[in-house]
Amino acid sequence: MKEIDFLPEWYKSGRRRQVNYRTQYIILGGIFLVMMVWNFITSYSISKAEARVVQMTDKQARAEKVSAKLAELKNEMNTYHKRETLVERIDSKINIANILAEISYLIDERIVLGKIELVSEKFVDIQNKDSSRQAVDISVRV
Repeated sequence: MKEIDFLPEWYKSGRRRQVNYRTQYIILGGIFLVMMVWNFITSYSISKAEARVVQMTDKQARAEKVSAKLAELKNEMNTYHKRETLVERIDSKINIANILAEISYLIDERIVLGKIELVSEKFVDIQNKDSSRQAVDISVRV
């Protein structure tokens, strides 16, 4: 048996075109929906990143303040270290507490000292001129 097709070709092609259009609309709608979801996700991640940048900016400002304070303290510490080395170089190595204790033992209670001057002088041993040893002479002037 032979099938007879009573539908004209223009009707069939019109139906196929409508089905193709509908398929294209559904695909384009799906792509649009995916793009909208993607847009919302990216805008959320961008706002989250901006919030982190603001937080990091605050942390960076605090870190810069701490870093500046640290540099200032290091500079001050270097200054004190230079002063310390200078004082160590100048120090005569005289133990003042021992000297005052000895003076208070030797001087009578009725004597009042107005001024005590401790002078540290280097001297070279006469017998050993080549020696680099140096002694400290302490004299008390009353």
